[in-house]
Amino acid sequence: MEPKIITLPQLSFIEAVKKNYSSLTDYRGRARRSELWWNYLLYAVLSFVVSAMMGFGDSWLELFISTLLQLSIVSVTIRRLHDGGHSGIWVVAAVVVGLALNVYGYFAGITDAALTPDEVMDIVFHPTFVGLYTAVAIVNIVIFVFAVVDGDKGDNQYGPSPKYVEEPTEE
Repeated sequence: MEPKIITLPQLSFIEAVKKNYSSLTDYRGRARRSELWWNYLLYAVLSFVVSAMMGFGDSWLELFISTLLQLSIVSVTIRRLHDGGHSGIWVVAAVVVGLALNVYGYFAGITDAALTPDEVMDIVFHPTFVGLYTAVAIVNIVIFVFAVVDGDKGDNQYGPSPKYVEEPTEE
């Protein structure tokens, strides 16, 4: 007789945040969609609040706090990719190409407030900027698609399903 599979209810906001923050450095295992999206919501709200409190400036403190907030969602994103059987290397790729785009933009002078619109367009339409931006977009779209698709119902190479469990059989 085939075992019956039960679908567990989605995590609440509090459950998802607790679970994520208790496993910030755990890149193994799997995470549910609700765990990822509740934590992204918290990240977005906190990022906005921090930026608003600091005047939406370019301070080093704001950059530091923003980086800490981003690190809080890296592990849950990797575990979410694992739920569908995908490697967390996609998140590493997103960080690398995003950082490359930001560094290129900074050294190209995109943050200079004295730039004319034509100078900004010259930077933005430079082949290096366009290539990096395209790479960032592609990698992030792939991660998004992997994150929204339902995970594997059974065990996979990253562990048991956090959503689907076998109903205990009575013997």
